Order: sequence, then structure tokens, then C-alpha cells
Amino acid sequence: MEFFSNLLASLPGAVAQGLIWGLMAIGVYITFKVLDLADLTVDGTMATGGAVCLVLMTHGVNLWVALLCAFLENECVFCGNEE
Repeated sequence: MEFFSNLLASLPGAVAQGLIWGLMAIGVYITFKVLDLADLTVDGTMATGGAVCLVLMTHGVNLWVALLCAFLENECVFCGNEE
């Protein structure tokens, strides 16, 4: 019975994670099928911007400065990827 109790307790977190992955899947679908554009720059820059922000914050940089640096990193990637 404890197994089912633990299973039900972990269900909200699993559902939330599933919804997040679902949104990302919709974004990839829109990029490939609707816009007919095979470009994964958006998917890669989200993780890269998050990594830049996290590394800067762990080294003591202010949150807003770290977010600005992550934003500028994403802008540099997008400007360098224009066709």
C-alpha cells in the first residue's frame, strides 16, 4: 500500500514535467512543420542561456546582470545564425 501512496505523491511532479516537455515538443513541431524551417538554434540557445546565467550566479554575479548576459549570449547566437 505504501507503493501506491508514494506513486500518487509523485504524480503532480511527473505531470508538471510532462507538460513542460509537451510545450517543448510543440515548439519543435511548429519550427519544423508549420514554418518549414529546419533550425534547432532556438532549442540549443535556451539551454546555453540558462547555463550562462547559472554559471555567473554561482560565481557571485548579480541575478539581473546574469540574466542580461544570458540574453546577450542568445542574441549573439541568433545574429551569427542569420541566413
